[in-house]
Amino acid sequence: MTLLTIAIDTIKNLNRKEEHNTVPRFVFLGGIGLLFITFVLSHFLRSELLSDVMIGCILSLTNAFLGYMFIERAFLYQSNLFVIFSLGGLALRFFLMVVSVAIVLILLPSVNLAAFLVAFMTSYAILLFAEVFYVNSKVDQLKPRNA
Repeated sequence: MTLLTIAIDTIKNLNRKEEHNTVPRFVFLGGIGLLFITFVLSHFLRSELLSDVMIGCILSLTNAFLGYMFIERAFLYQSNLFVIFSLGGLALRFFLMVVSVAIVLILLPSVNLAAFLVAFMTSYAILLFAEVFYVNSKVDQLKPRNA
């Protein structure tokens, strides 16, 4: 059994589990995705750029994880509290990302700015699309129950 088949079987088993077990699935899939990105980028980038790219990807992955947590929490509330919780989480995440990018740029003056920002913004955009599709699928799951 190869490593790829083990990973595919694990993902299939994670998808079969109940809804309360979605946080470990999100962390597992995010970690697998980050390892895949690291493996691919390690063949194309110089080693000094790889760490800058990985810092940008990890910040975006952290933002996506926080977004996932806020979304899961927001779906527990009624519609008006859902909107307040979603927008409040969005504002908090934006503030945290601005602060974290500033901290990285201040504490790591040797970071390659172009590599860091391109990786951060690219992974942010990809994960934002995934977040929008996740919210859409959650709304679609709730429609038959509310109708």
